[in-house]
Amino acid sequence: MRAISYRVLALLFVTGLTGCGSEIPERNTGRSSGGSSSGGSSSGGGDTGTGDTGTGDTGTADTGTADTGVADSWPASWTRLEADVLAGVNAARARGANCDSEGVFGPASALSLNPILVGTARALSKDMGNRNFFDHTDPDGLDPFQRMEAAGYNGGAMGENIAAGYSTGAEVVAGWLASDGHCRNIMDPDFGVIGIGYASVPGSEYTHYWTQNFGDR
Repeated sequence: MRAISYRVLALLFVTGLTGCGSEIPERNTGRSSGGSSSGGSSSGGGDTGTGDTGTGDTGTADTGTADTGVADSWPASWTRLEADVLAGVNAARARGANCDSEGVFGPASALSLNPILVGTARALSKDMGNRNFFDHTDPDGLDPFQRMEAAGYNGGAMGENIAAGYSTGAEVVAGWLASDGHCRNIMDPDFGVIGIGYASVPGSEYTHYWTQNFGDR
């Protein structure tokens, strides 16, 4: 039986200055107005386990995906996993977190779902499985910010976390929070909205694919 593997990557963009750093497969790049960004990422392995991912209000925002190339219909089981991630993210933001090299973050307001970002997150997760790649830049050469803007998102601050191999929302949130760059994206008080996309693609390298797209409005 093939050992289960996990990967995570983080990306941050805030209009302004450009910078990037860290080694593949650990990657966190960004642009910032009046600031800077840096960070890292992590990988690991082991049994994913099962179980309830926790509690919290996951919100009821419309998750329609117009203009993103993703059908409005999404499997209910995938949508539940996305809701688990939203609950875990907002629970972390409510209590604050130490993101190590990215700093200590106090409590921040809960993120709400943005329909456009839900669409772009879902599209990337499905695309990674279908075309068997794992990267912020897709095989067509489009980066997250180009995809978000093409879908009609006009925020000033944008970020993306991706992960693969985790089978539950609780595990993927824990993996992101254990990685400085991903933790920073989750905890960043400048972000107010999020899109979450989960897709299961049997026969692909990791089977389970996750994307978080962040925005400021």
